[in-house]
Amino acid sequence: MGMAGMSLTVLLLFVLMTGVMRASSKQIIIYFDRKRMYIATNGRDFKEYLKRDVKGIYSHNYDERTLAYISISILFKNGKQIRINDTAFGEVKDDEKAQMLKQFVKTVKRQLNFSLINKSRWRVFKLLGPYWYSQDVNDAGPDTGTEELEREKIV
Repeated sequence: MGMAGMSLTVLLLFVLMTGVMRASSKQIIIYFDRKRMYIATNGRDFKEYLKRDVKGIYSHNYDERTLAYISISILFKNGKQIRINDTAFGEVKDDEKAQMLKQFVKTVKRQLNFSLINKSRWRVFKLLGPYWYSQDVNDAGPDTGTEELEREKIV
């Protein structure tokens, strides 16, 4: 029963992990109109947020580097935060997803009039989106341990 028991245990563990991953997976839809940003999760009703209430976002720099790993944090002026992260930390080659993330960051920058402000060393070590995008060039972001990017790289 040793090998059969181990095979059954591995199969059961695989089914359990697959179920947990599917249960924790979410489909997120984000769109903008003139004054608002709308976010829906798993087909639920859209929650609306005023564009002017968004303080900034942390993200990878998808414009310069092709990544398929999602790590985006949307921070609001009232302290609320929306985090959108992948469950796997490994680098997966998915050109369609990478292109979608690049387009998402371009859209956010255009819709919210944001630009790249700085990079947080602390967030790099935590495998989080280290680049801070905001309207206010004087706002270095809420995390400490940031270093100012050179002005040539921002443009």
